[in-house]
Amino acid sequence: MPDPAVPFAPSPGKQDGAAGPPGSRAGGGAGPSVEPGRRGQTLIAFDYGTQRVGVAIGNTLTGTVRPLAVIAVRSADDAVGRAMDVIQAWRPDQVVVGRPLGGQGAGEAVPPTRKAEKFARRLHGRSRLPVALVDERYSSMEAQARIRDDRRSGRVDGTASDGDDAYAAVVILEQFLAEAATSQTVTP
Repeated sequence: MPDPAVPFAPSPGKQDGAAGPPGSRAGGGAGPSVEPGRRGQTLIAFDYGTQRVGVAIGNTLTGTVRPLAVIAVRSADDAVGRAMDVIQAWRPDQVVVGRPLGGQGAGEAVPPTRKAEKFARRLHGRSRLPVALVDERYSSMEAQARIRDDRRSGRVDGTASDGDDAYAAVVILEQFLAEAATSQTVTP
């Protein structure tokens, strides 16, 4: 059975300094010049869904974010287990989860909001890492526009399916980096 995770490579010419998981040779490249001893924080973002979970990785020092994978899931328990596999492989300093809200203005909780919040609480409970919830309104529209542009330019395989979820995770993580002070952190 094929692995249901669809990995993404960094865009050509864009290196985020986050190579592959510790101990691997993935990623690579020269990357940005960084002072010895300063690595910033590695962040993993999840765009939670009941069938697929988009994953992105970023670094606070370089301020770069890239899509990492789309994980097919069968249940909420499966989503948490697969997300924990990613967390254990990449050993991030913090986790970010998109929080879907409905309505205009301040937004209101909708049924997917509670599911994403529960997913975030469970990740915090299992990983003991700080988990931030970020308003993900409009992230899917932005993700679809980006993946369409990347497919047109050849940076992403034009036949890749379901990549929108990983790109949505990128948008969520970029928003977190831009608005870190306004994010809500899940606490025990």
